[in-house]
Amino acid sequence: MALLCSILCTLMLLGSADAADADDRRDTEKPEKIRTLAKGGFSGFQEPAKIVITNATQFAEVWKKHSAIQSPVKPLPKVDFDKETVLFVALGRRNSGGHAVEIADIKPSEEKTEVLLKVRAPRPGGIQLQAITAPFHLAAVPKIEGPVKFNVTP
Repeated sequence: MALLCSILCTLMLLGSADAADADDRRDTEKPEKIRTLAKGGFSGFQEPAKIVITNATQFAEVWKKHSAIQSPVKPLPKVDFDKETVLFVALGRRNSGGHAVEIADIKPSEEKTEVLLKVRAPRPGGIQLQAITAPFHLAAVPKIEGPVKFNVTP
């Protein structure tokens, strides 16, 4: 009986490993639409910002301002601007925790590319971190040509 249980457990583990391997292969086969480079609650941008970054010089300038409050400063993430565009969104200075922003989706069309943002605020009366924050999201997306419009999803 113990031998049968051992064999069944081994077969179940092998089957789940094969399924996990198949999932991993599918994930690596499809290109990522949004690749997060950095995200969090503390940016050097103290004012709201929505920036489309198309070259390494502009990226270095935005990164320098963003990471001005960090010590030590993290290295500039790698981006291939021949294939990618970088999007930077910051909510600006907030007086408490519980705020967040996320680049949730991009929807290209012939006229423009729409960037959908999810913005979260603390619940009224909820307990939040009592610190000044500056939420942000920095992401690389497939190269964007033409105008970009940022919209907050409901």
